[in-house]
Amino acid sequence: MKHLMQIVYILFCFVISNLIAQDVPISVSRIDIEELPEARNLSDFLYIGTGINSSSTVNTVEYERRSGISLGVGAVLNGSGVPLIRDVPVLSDLRYNIGLGIEQFGSKFSTSDTWDSGEYSNDVKLRLNYLSFPITVEGMLCQAYLLAGLKFRFLLGGTESWKYTSVSYSGDMEYSDTEKGEKDIKDNVKNFDFGFVFGAGMPFQWKSHLFRLEANYEIGLRNIWDYSDSGSNDSNSSSLKNNSFKLSASYIIPRKN
Repeated sequence: MKHLMQIVYILFCFVISNLIAQDVPISVSRIDIEELPEARNLSDFLYIGTGINSSSTVNTVEYERRSGISLGVGAVLNGSGVPLIRDVPVLSDLRYNIGLGIEQFGSKFSTSDTWDSGEYSNDVKLRLNYLSFPITVEGMLCQAYLLAGLKFRFLLGGTESWKYTSVSYSGDMEYSDTEKGEKDIKDNVKNFDFGFVFGAGMPFQWKSHLFRLEANYEIGLRNIWDYSDSGSNDSNSSSLKNNSFKLSASYIIPRKN
């Protein structure tokens, strides 16, 4: 936890220092991000955004997707201004996106069965909240951009909720029972996770303000289930990986001319 807070503090100071160092204009008349004035600091421009994702955990069980929200801030760095990169022709033409955000991941699954004297159904939902650090590379393609990179996450909390319903029949009588519950599963999930992310986006203008609309897909690269606390020795049935599809919109804070 101590190291996590240090990372958060460093990134927070980085974003705030860049924000203070620039003059934020009241309006922006250009949509072409490539023509934004060069940064006084390292970052080309800052952004703040929100998004919605559809995520699932991959396992031998067929999990259904569950929606979640995300909030984040970040800085886009021009490769021509980054040490060790600016002198490499290919790398200097790319942009590098470093962000900090809070994301909700999750999934759900249902089981049911029937027999002569009754039936049951069980609905289970998982919710995992993360502090995320995406690091991606962006390349311009006409007016759009393509991106690829890694996203690192630290677990903030996790819950599992369920709703169990059973119905039994006896003659002309019907008996039903419903149970609901929720438990904390943070101790059963590893604190650190990461995945490979790729996608595309496009800057656009609304009135006098600049935004970025982005879609990306993430493939989980690490098993997040912690066997040591789960009491399970079956690594195959207990393997969980986060996969998600995300749509997001960000407001760009450009430099003043």
